[in-house]
Amino acid sequence: MNANPDVDFIETADGTSAPSAYTHRLFKYRSLLGESREYTSRIVTRRHIYYAAAHEFNDPFDSRVSVNMDGAPLNEFGSSKRAELKAFAEKWFWEEMNKDLAVLSLTELHDNILMWSHYADGHRGICLDFTVRTSEDLHRVRYADVCPQF
Repeated sequence: MNANPDVDFIETADGTSAPSAYTHRLFKYRSLLGESREYTSRIVTRRHIYYAAAHEFNDPFDSRVSVNMDGAPLNEFGSSKRAELKAFAEKWFWEEMNKDLAVLSLTELHDNILMWSHYADGHRGICLDFTVRTSEDLHRVRYADVCPQF
């Protein structure tokens, strides 16, 4: 029970209540055509929302990493195996990330022309408005011109 009416509480995964430190107003653009109509209906009527694995993103370069082999002890394998080891490590990172990570993509903008065009079926879909209360801060996507290296 919330004894302080000035503090918002959220229900945690284990069913207990916790103070809501962060409140965000976020949006999701959706099409109303084909399969998308059913998924959009689930969001509105059942409050079910889909978290996508990285391999499901529409940008094939999104969430990719590049392994930096500088300083790697390649003496045992020989420098001729450098490209092969790099490819193996990048594939391993990609597969591990797709096993353990799912993303809910939302935006702070409800009036972005490009988002309406791309995600809301050429301006014929809808933009859903969510008020998200969470005890943890959300993570913004940071786009870069260069693939992150590990």
